[in-house]
Amino acid sequence: MFQTPQYQKVFVFALLFIILNTGTVLGIGGINAVEKSLLLLAAVMMMNARPVYWPLIFVLVAMFCVTLFSAFFTANDSLSWSTYLKSITQIFIIFMLLSAVPNSEEQDFIARWVAWLPTISLVLGIAYHVVGVKSVVNVEYASGVPRLGGSLIPPFLAGLCIAGAYAAIRQAEKVNPKYLYLAAFNFLILLLTSARMPLFIATMICFIAFMFGMRGKTGIKTLVVFFGLCGLFLFLAAFGDAILGRLTQTHMSGREVLWDHLKELLAYYHDFGLGFGHQVFFMPKEVTILTGGTIGAHNEYLRIAVEIGYWPAVVFFGLFALGLLMLTLAPGRVRRSEMLLASLLYLLFCATDNVVSSPTLFLFLITVSMLTADGEQACSEDEVCAAK
Repeated sequence: MFQTPQYQKVFVFALLFIILNTGTVLGIGGINAVEKSLLLLAAVMMMNARPVYWPLIFVLVAMFCVTLFSAFFTANDSLSWSTYLKSITQIFIIFMLLSAVPNSEEQDFIARWVAWLPTISLVLGIAYHVVGVKSVVNVEYASGVPRLGGSLIPPFLAGLCIAGAYAAIRQAEKVNPKYLYLAAFNFLILLLTSARMPLFIATMICFIAFMFGMRGKTGIKTLVVFFGLCGLFLFLAAFGDAILGRLTQTHMSGREVLWDHLKELLAYYHDFGLGFGHQVFFMPKEVTILTGGTIGAHNEYLRIAVEIGYWPAVVFFGLFALGLLMLTLAPGRVRRSEMLLASLLYLLFCATDNVVSSPTLFLFLITVSMLTADGEQACSEDEVCAAK
């Protein structure tokens, strides 16, 4: 088989290309397709270069068949097969990246870059702000709260922070404890995005990784927790009014308007849906005005039910959950508790954001999967890696 050991560089390049946000900065259309193509290329290269957990691919094929079946029988006369094929790639990207097992050297390369992604996005955002291309701070339409967005938008930067904080903690454990400073900085950026669910997810997964991962370093753990809490208190005391106000809000930032409309669509297309990827084409102008231009469903369970039908969606997400459980229990999974927690948090995240269709939001699941695989065993089985 033709070996492609550089897949990790293509994967990181794809993430950096997403962070550049060239579509917004340069006003170029169709960039999303380029971003997904790069990630799909990295996924194909990874499966070609690394051992693959094939049961997960069988689950992926079953999920694809469910969406295809619904597309054939949809009552939507305007179904676009081009839109369907472009949209279904997001499922392939997630499961293909989850299925392959990187070796320890590839894990280190990926973790180092992912740990720095939030900082890179912040620096780029400041540069864009200075030259007048894009504001580094976004004001939320529903609440009027200013939120840090970096080179992207606040939710996407928050997604990078989840993965970046986790990767930094793993690097602190394996490479150098100084990476804890980077993890703390990623959390600071996350706080400034005022993203509620990402903050909860990052806190949960990073706490488990930190407390149960850095064994034999009780002194470091104690100091980090103490100074971390002191720093958080001082930060919130000085700058926390707007952030705490946003984090403690009970409203859903206009999502209720979207969800009410989607429930009406689901009632009409409950059998086989509109077609995978078609939800955005059925958002009336009056709804987007009320939500400040937002057309994403911000609820993957509801969106996919609208797109493939109610019962097909139940099967789809049942298979999705089964795949994540199989991945957690797969041979060679060295930190099952972290993978299980990340899977549960991801499924929870699906209820509030576009985490199936947005790479920066599902990145934390990919990162945890890659870094909890048995990289040392994979390295020992890899002739090139083992020879070094």
